[in-house]
Amino acid sequence: MLRHRPYVASPLYVSELTNPDLHEGTPLGHFEDLHGLRTYIINPSKSNEKVDTIILLTDIYGPDYINTQLVADEWSKQGWKVVIPDLFVGDPVPIEDIRVSLLHPP
Repeated sequence: MLRHRPYVASPLYVSELTNPDLHEGTPLGHFEDLHGLRTYIINPSKSNEKVDTIILLTDIYGPDYINTQLVADEWSKQGWKVVIPDLFVGDPVPIEDIRVSLLHPP
């Protein structure tokens, strides 16, 4: 039984896709193999108790995109454990390809 209502992020706007700027900061989590899938994991820093977990599914940039890692880090500061599985298995769409294809379609 869920103790919290599920949170669904709002959709991205086209301007965010055509100008994916990198956020500043150093991610605090780490990557490890979780059930055969490379996964970014960040645990809440102030809790030794059992905590709720967010499974963060990425956009087309994948879990190596620093912005996604920093979002996970922010959730962990709020007391959540966050895991980001690499659903692209190391092959996300490169940011450079997105800028080129949206700004200059074939």
